[in-house]
Amino acid sequence: MVLNSENINPLLASKLNELPIFSKIDSEHVKPALEVILQKNRAALKQLLERTDNYTWENLVWPLEILEGELNDVWSIVSHLNAVKNTPAFNLAYQAALTQFSSYSTEIKHNEKLYKAFQSIANSAEYSTLTEPQKKIVENSLRNFKLFGINLSLEKRKQFKEKKILLAELESKFEQNILESAHAWFLHITDREKLNGLPVKALNAAHAEAKNRGKLGWVLRLDYPAYSAIMNYLEDREIRYEVYKAYITRASKNFPAGDQWDNGPLMIEILKVRHALAQLLGFSNFAEYELQTRMLKKTSEVKDFLFNLLDRSRKKGEEEIKALKQFAKEELSLEELKPWDLLFVSEKLLQKNHEIDEETLRSYFPVDAVLEGLFAISKRLFGLQIKEITDFDKWDEDVRLFEVFDNKENLRGKFYLDIFTRYEKHGGAWLSCCRQRMLLKDGKYQIPVAMVVANLSKPSTQGLALLTHQEVITIFHEFGHCLHSILTTVDYPSIAGGHGVEWDAIEFPSQLLENWCWEREGLDLISRHLKDHAPLPDELYGKLKALKHFHQGMSLVHQLEFALLDFRLHMEAETLETEADIQKILDNIRSTTALIPAAPFNRYQNSFTHMFSGGYSAGYYSYLWSEVMSFDAYRLFKKRKLVFDEVIAKRFLSSILETGGSKDFLDLFIEFRGRAPKIDALLEAFGLEN
Repeated sequence: MVLNSENINPLLASKLNELPIFSKIDSEHVKPALEVILQKNRAALKQLLERTDNYTWENLVWPLEILEGELNDVWSIVSHLNAVKNTPAFNLAYQAALTQFSSYSTEIKHNEKLYKAFQSIANSAEYSTLTEPQKKIVENSLRNFKLFGINLSLEKRKQFKEKKILLAELESKFEQNILESAHAWFLHITDREKLNGLPVKALNAAHAEAKNRGKLGWVLRLDYPAYSAIMNYLEDREIRYEVYKAYITRASKNFPAGDQWDNGPLMIEILKVRHALAQLLGFSNFAEYELQTRMLKKTSEVKDFLFNLLDRSRKKGEEEIKALKQFAKEELSLEELKPWDLLFVSEKLLQKNHEIDEETLRSYFPVDAVLEGLFAISKRLFGLQIKEITDFDKWDEDVRLFEVFDNKENLRGKFYLDIFTRYEKHGGAWLSCCRQRMLLKDGKYQIPVAMVVANLSKPSTQGLALLTHQEVITIFHEFGHCLHSILTTVDYPSIAGGHGVEWDAIEFPSQLLENWCWEREGLDLISRHLKDHAPLPDELYGKLKALKHFHQGMSLVHQLEFALLDFRLHMEAETLETEADIQKILDNIRSTTALIPAAPFNRYQNSFTHMFSGGYSAGYYSYLWSEVMSFDAYRLFKKRKLVFDEVIAKRFLSSILETGGSKDFLDLFIEFRGRAPKIDALLEAFGLEN
């Protein structure tokens, strides 16, 4: 990062290609660091605009790319630490800085002189001589100026800016409420028999949590690894009910530990503010506005896509739930299948039919074996050499750091790995970058540095982390995002890696990489029994393949409910006045998606971070649309019967991973696949061809 190296603020002090000193960054550094870099950027931009009226790539666009890249690197670190070490002090500093950052971002997009400068470049003779990525940056910038209201009156621009700042604050508060509510609830158990069925690993974790709280026995919490183990394996139905109710009502009025974190009013306010932003710009609704930067351009295209999948998957889901109800009644004496029984009964049915469960598979997936296998797969596909660095500064003792080299021994990037759950960490899994690839004016490059974050089960007391197969998939998925970020050969931050890629295409590389978790050749590399180091045996492999197709109809219908709720709320926000109106729309959607009746207290929408705070507003359908592309792309490997086909992998590397957002993604996909994506590969993968 090209910033004043004499500045003692650890957010600003690193030199080019130095890693951040995370352990020295505290809440008190956030405000002054942001003020310094915003002041610097404002002064630099003013100088760029006043120096000449003959604007070019060299004297305006490229310097602005560097300025914005430096700012985003600093802000990424602040956002990251707020997510992985969420202390009250740091969150307060983050909230205050968020207002500054959001205000600046809108200020840039409302700079009329800057907008006219970009227009002049687009209309100049020089424009035809620019490279394709350079033209894309100019095109994206002009589009974004308009989507931020550059053509609005001064009064309406002021309204737009105020609403953008307010929206950022509301979204942050929404996520913070979820974290704080989850922290507020726990269940103390002193009777060991009440925990029958719970795997040893989960039992040990619950016992350790009780000890940390100065209690005897076991303490159950709402972090996802603990919740998943309870829902899948705990025999005691009453405890499953209690845990389920707490988890599904986080940040709502129905939450057992209190309603002080209720996101109900925030949901309405977020939707209303988004709708108002869209209407200021002349769009009918926020969904229409968001599709301006997506592959699917019309709300009708999204709805047709989702309802087509629902029509095709509903029957299969109904057949699966019917069989599950019958099994529950005949084998487990459950007359009525309730939501808190669903995963437990599914696991019992899976064990009966296939004599396998995720806990059995754990012994074949020590985390180090999985990572070694993942890196070996990356080498076979893309020629990468991945080496671990042991001496580095970190934000938590569990964090690891790796360097990525290509087959010519060029350093392509680095990535941190922070995959285990802990108390002060936001839930879920994600990828962010603290350094983006960037070509500087002196010809030097900033090397990209990514941060892979997840919330997987922590190591046992013996220090050995054994992963479920689903956790293995999570690592592969986030590593796909990581490769997209650090293998880019695009020189400019705004379109390097996943930046500038249409949001409904962003999941494509990560979903494609998941396929190697299921193939025999891939599993031979990532599985290694903790005792004899043998790979997954053929018998277990066959059962695992059956697991892949288990309850696919139910799963797809469930995802479609999420996607439909997200899209409809953003299309119909104008009609929403209270939280009850949101519930009414959800109930209407459930009339076609619910395979068993939802619990009356269910308020999962109150913790639906993807929609309300995670960047997927009017875009949750993206997971399914990206799957269309990922299954279609993977067909190329399967068609040639070579899952490590170097020719196809090289084409994927050059057409998708290296090109970032330098072209429209449909053009990139066609360049890789030879045609536009087709839905039939997804239908085949889910057994929905007919």
